[in-house]
Amino acid sequence: MSQADRLADHLRQMADGSRNAMTFTDDMDREGFLADLRTQRAVVMSLMIASEAAARIAVEYPGFTEAYPDVPWRSIRDMRIGSPTAISTSIRASSGDGADRAAGLGGTAGVRSRPMSQRDSRLWPVRRRP
Repeated sequence: MSQADRLADHLRQMADGSRNAMTFTDDMDREGFLADLRTQRAVVMSLMIASEAAARIAVEYPGFTEAYPDVPWRSIRDMRIGSPTAISTSIRASSGDGADRAAGLGGTAGVRSRPMSQRDSRLWPVRRRP
């Protein structure tokens, strides 16, 4: 595969991952999304695929990322650093009215910085099967 083909493939992965994340949530409201763990995980995985592709572009084609400075390459790449659970938690916290973020509960940085036993239970709901 040529370099041009690899770049095109990475860009396709970014577009597909982003498109899939949006498609998975079509016709869903906030409450429906937060109640559907399967959709949350699908969205998170799609975003991780897109972010991994962005990371590869940044490493393999730095001139390309420099040519498009308006694209938030670093923010897109940083989505892959968090675990799926941390990203899902971030989605939940950021989809609120901002109170959680203002309290320092939003985003993955605050979540990952504390041991599991010290994490706020509101961010890590336990789902029990009936």
